[in-house]
Amino acid sequence: MFDLTRSYFNDMREREIAPGASITEEAQCLVYSNADTTGQVSVQPSAGASNELVAGFAITDALAILT
Repeated sequence: MFDLTRSYFNDMREREIAPGASITEEAQCLVYSNADTTGQVSVQPSAGASNELVAGFAITDALAILT
């Protein structure tokens, strides 16, 4: 388990989520998925395969709830 409360991130990179993938919680290990036909690179949660390229961890900022 990766403890986000004891971490410091100095390199923030935003990527699109791969079609059909969903991020269900913070600190999930994300890997790069294949580039689509437009050349856009996206990320998805790791499946634990040995050939995956690690992209980083899922984090979010505090969200304001709108009513």
